[in-house]
Amino acid sequence: MRWRTWISAGALLALLWSGTGTGAALAETARSETGRTGMAAEDKLLLEKGLQLYEIDQELARITVQEAGLQEKIAAAQRDAEVARTAADEARKHAARVIRAYNMGERDSLWGLLFSIRSFKDALVVMDYLQMILVRDREALKGHTAAWTELKAKTAGLEEDAARLAETKSRYIRQRERMAALQQEIDAGLARSAEADKVQEEMRKLSESWREEGIPLFRTYFRALAKALKELPDAVMNPGAQTTGGEPAGQFMLDGLNASFRITDGQLNAFLLEQNELFRHIRFRFEDGRIIASGTQDGTEVLLEGRYELAYKGGDPAKPYIRFRTGKLEYNGFQLPDTTIEAFEKEFDLGIYPQLVSSPFLKLQVTGVELETGALHILLKLAL
Repeated sequence: MRWRTWISAGALLALLWSGTGTGAALAETARSETGRTGMAAEDKLLLEKGLQLYEIDQELARITVQEAGLQEKIAAAQRDAEVARTAADEARKHAARVIRAYNMGERDSLWGLLFSIRSFKDALVVMDYLQMILVRDREALKGHTAAWTELKAKTAGLEEDAARLAETKSRYIRQRERMAALQQEIDAGLARSAEADKVQEEMRKLSESWREEGIPLFRTYFRALAKALKELPDAVMNPGAQTTGGEPAGQFMLDGLNASFRITDGQLNAFLLEQNELFRHIRFRFEDGRIIASGTQDGTEVLLEGRYELAYKGGDPAKPYIRFRTGKLEYNGFQLPDTTIEAFEKEFDLGIYPQLVSSPFLKLQVTGVELETGALHILLKLAL
């Protein structure tokens, strides 16, 4: 069956990554066999497509949840907008009556009561009455303004949610098309295999291994890295900060209103290891505008490649920050699809925020980032 086929493809990948049994043998064959280069290359490509198919299916599941959530949110927003619209209509009618009363002189006649006052007691009663009317008039006009403002906000929010839902549905359709194309390629590859039944059985076993071992391992690394990078600016910008090996955590330089934040890949590795023993298994290096992290843990190979770039929170030029963009993720030599990269980027923030360093005397703003072989530079200026 077609459904069983693509799940099994993911399973085969997972067994390969687990580093044990038949999966480890197949992984080793795919990576190192040279006597059957054509077949080995086709098998490796088939396995990689199986991984991508499995991960795209996970993305479809996430999109389905997002779509359901957005539909519920839109339904609630429509109800809120209708309530706000009713309130705005009532407030408008009330405000219109008040304005009409002033235009037709109805309020002028009230002031005539002042000339009918015969005692101090009458004056108090009339003033209280006039004040009550004026307060109610002001509340009616303010209520109309507030109701109209709320209605506009509800309507704008509803339009934004509807746009997000449309984009979500469009993304779902694109991923379904990718999934269908990959499924056809995998089916064709299995049709050419002399041991299709055996491969499919291995696929079934491997999907569970990937789900239970591969994904948690990546999450463990991303979580540890995100936590460590939040501490990095304080370490670099503290003149006395050193790693346990005695090496400076980095270099912070101030020149007038300009400043720079510099760290070498060696310093970064020492800092990360100090933050978490997990980084004993993985090393970072800076080269050709890229950051590459690679290593092996318990026989499992991982690779992360990306870059830092200047970005703006919410598109606001007044809120620059340094964002990490992942270009490639590999697991035991198999490249993960962009859907997996996007999911990890949403879940874990690997940005660097020197502007948030805990100093009451130093307010900084990020102006740029440069990556050369062996060193990362973040350009800053004093925020006046």
